[in-house]
Amino acid sequence: MRRLTLLTMGVIVWLILSSCAQQVPTATPRPTAIPPTVPPATPTQAVVPTPTAPGALTVGQLAAIGKDVYRRSCGVCHDGSFAGALSVKQSRFNNAQQMFTYMRTSMPSDAPGSLKAEEYLAVLAMVLVEDQVIPDSAVLDTSALNDIVFKK
Repeated sequence: MRRLTLLTMGVIVWLILSSCAQQVPTATPRPTAIPPTVPPATPTQAVVPTPTAPGALTVGQLAAIGKDVYRRSCGVCHDGSFAGALSVKQSRFNNAQQMFTYMRTSMPSDAPGSLKAEEYLAVLAMVLVEDQVIPDSAVLDTSALNDIVFKK
């Protein structure tokens, strides 16, 4: 009886020690939103570049990158050029955040979410510039995308 008790206690101690010795799983880092290049703005549609945002790309510069991304990744389904289907004038979205979220989760249709967040942002900038929603000299403040409201 005493041997059985000692054996049982030994197994319990071994189980406790072996479970403590295992590495604790680390959380998989979640993708983070693109950090804003300037402090969040009050409800405006764009933030004008300031000296406090060195190296920040303007919406026009992002739009130029977006055209290349669009041709490579979107043009197959959207006729190879800027298609009216992306136009905010005919859009089912109320603001830039809704469009950005849709693009990131549903496009391209054959591989949703396959582009980098920066590429989706560049395509969004292209749409915003093409539709004259914001000036190409502005800096896109990603924390204020809800404030860029589409007029229908």
